Parts: sequence; structure tokens; C-alpha cells
Amino acid sequence: MFRWFRGSTGMTDVLFAGACSFVYLILSAVLLLTGFIYLHGPYADVPAGHRWDGASLSLIGTEGLQVDGGLRLPGLDRPISISISDLSVRAQDYPVAYVDARGLSPGTAIVLSWHSAGKAIPERLLVQSSGDGITLVNLSKVRAWSGIIKQLGLRLVGRQDAAFSIQALGLESWTPGTVLRLLWSQWMGFEGWSGHSIHFIQGGHADPLVHPVSAAAAWAGLALLLYITGHLLRGRSRPLVPVMLFVCAWLALDVRWQWDMGRQLLATFERYAGKSWIHKRLVAEDGRLFQFILLARRQLPDSPQRIFLAANPGEGPHKYWRLRAAYHLLPNNVYSHPEAPDSTIAHAQAGEYVLLLHDLDPAGRLQDADVQRILSGGGLRAEALYRHDAGVLYRVEKTAAERLPE
Repeated sequence: MFRWFRGSTGMTDVLFAGACSFVYLILSAVLLLTGFIYLHGPYADVPAGHRWDGASLSLIGTEGLQVDGGLRLPGLDRPISISISDLSVRAQDYPVAYVDARGLSPGTAIVLSWHSAGKAIPERLLVQSSGDGITLVNLSKVRAWSGIIKQLGLRLVGRQDAAFSIQALGLESWTPGTVLRLLWSQWMGFEGWSGHSIHFIQGGHADPLVHPVSAAAAWAGLALLLYITGHLLRGRSRPLVPVMLFVCAWLALDVRWQWDMGRQLLATFERYAGKSWIHKRLVAEDGRLFQFILLARRQLPDSPQRIFLAANPGEGPHKYWRLRAAYHLLPNNVYSHPEAPDSTIAHAQAGEYVLLLHDLDPAGRLQDADVQRILSGGGLRAEALYRHDAGVLYRVEKTAAERLPE
């Protein structure tokens, strides 16, 4: 091995090239971060941030204790809502919100909600918890975050047996520190599970300020440009430096990827290890949906039935819940229109079933009256067989007038 170092390059050259690479990478990082912070300015006359601790939070759906300034919760087996009322803050002054949670499982769904003055319906944004610590949310790209905010809240959705606490909910304005914390939170947040290959790096946020791969490429590219500039000024070349620059950028991405894989492994072990298949289903991300369908199936005959699935239209998470519901209903014949739940219900006949699904987003959700209205056009009505916070199972029957003999 030492014979190789005594060759064309030499141990001294290797160490010197490594030191040069380190200096160029540090300079590149400083320049990139300085420029990035400057582009998000100006920072003069920004209002102070708001922070509401446990004593200021109103808990809905369960009971909690005030412990060490936070709100202590026994676990998470059903959605929990927390709200702050009587606010009056300008949305444009506070582009970043944060949730300070201790002991919360990584990947827990957080639905951030707010009510703007003059609007009848509150707005919602689904984000993923980074786990233990602070989860920051970039609201600057959310169109609905506008006007005067009169109410702020969050809803936690997931499965967790261990106790956790919500220390605070807050809003922050743009400052250099906020920009850096938001960038770090998005890159290092829990990425969780997705349909992507495990070799795909996205970061802990679906729409980060800067993608981690793009940031690593810019970091190595600027360092290489600095090296080339220094080489032209000094007139001496060190071929190992460009190689080390890109190897270091790749290693930075790989370390972050390995760290997230480790967290996924730990979270998977804590959630599923030692449980039966049915308990594994119940603690999965769609456990609430599985529980609803498991109990609703008891109302169905043993033979496969025609079931019309009415759920929120659209792609993204809505499509996911529709597909998972259809999967859990097998071997029944499930029919669903991805864009028009009204049209799906209208095809039902007497003796068949309608499953009304409530997913995380209540916007556009059909209600009992809507189901009855749609079926009444064909002389039918819906009898509710089972109700759950995740949805309702109906059996379609003819109306009393239709059942009268001719």
C-alpha cells in the first residue's frame, strides 16, 4: 500500500489534496449559504415571532396534562386536534410555522389548519412530522396562507402507543436563522416510506427550498470552480482535488441516506415487531381505515358483493385512500369513479352497498344527505349499517313507494 503512495502522487500530495478539498468545500458552503440567505431578504423591520406553549393550546378529542410547559398526551390511537383561537396576525408576516413535539413518532401526519378572516371554511395543509423535536413548515408557497389569521390549529393522525407531548406551536418571520433552520429541517426531516426506490433521495419535505441532490451538486460545482480559479492563479495542478470534491459531496448524500434508512428501520421495528398480522394492519399508516372496513365487513354477506366506493376525488392522498379501501374490501367487487363520487353512487341498485369514505381532508366530503339525494333520483334510499369516524357503510334499498305492489 505504501509503495503506491510513493508513486506518482505520494502520501504528501494526497494529504495536501485532501486539505485543499476541505478548504474549497468550506468556502463553497459559506458562499452558497450567504447567497441563499441574501436572496430570501430583506430582513429589516420583521415582526417578532409568536410562540404558544401548552397552556395556550386547546385540546379537542382527548385529554392531556400540562407538564413542564407542554401538553402531555397518553398516545395516539385516533386523530387529536389542537387549536388556538382569538388570533389576529398577518399571514404574509409569518411564512414559517413550527410544531415543537417531544416523543412523537417520525412520519406522524400533521394537518396544519387555519381560519382567515372573511372565509367561512378553514384551510388545511398536510405535513409529515420530523419526529422528536421541531417540525418546521414553509407556508410562503401556500396560496391559501393569506389575509388575517384568526385561528390556528393542528391535527395529529397516526398510531403511537407511547406518550408524547406538544411543547409549542409557533409562527416565525423570515430571518437568516429561520431560513437556515427551515433548510436543515427539510433536508434532515424523516423521509419515511414512499413508492420511490430506496436509492431515491427527496429529503423530509416534498417541496424543499432546495433539493438535497441539487444542493450537493452546487456545493461540489462551486468548489471545483474555486479550485480551477486557484489553479489558474498558482499554475499548479493537483488532479486528486476534483475527485475528492465530488466524492465528498456524494458521501454527504450517502450519510444522510444511511441515517434516514436507519430511522426507517427503527420506526418499522417499533411499530410492527412482535405483533400479529391483524395488529400490524391496525398500527399501519392506514390502520384507522383498516379498522373501519374490518368492522364494516361484518355487516356484509359471506359471498362477494357489489360495493360502490364514494370518496374525495382527485389524485395524491385521496387516490391512496381509495385504493387502500378497495384493497381491504377484496374479494368484493368495488366500483369507484376517481373524479365524480356522485356518479359512482348513482349506479348503485337495490340490494347493493355504498361505502362513504372520509379521509384526512374533509373538503368536498359527501354527507348522508348527499347520498340520499343521489339515490332518491332512482327511487332508492340508503340504510346506514355501520358508522365510523373513517366512513359509513350503507345498504341500498327501494323506497317505500317503490316496494308497494302494483
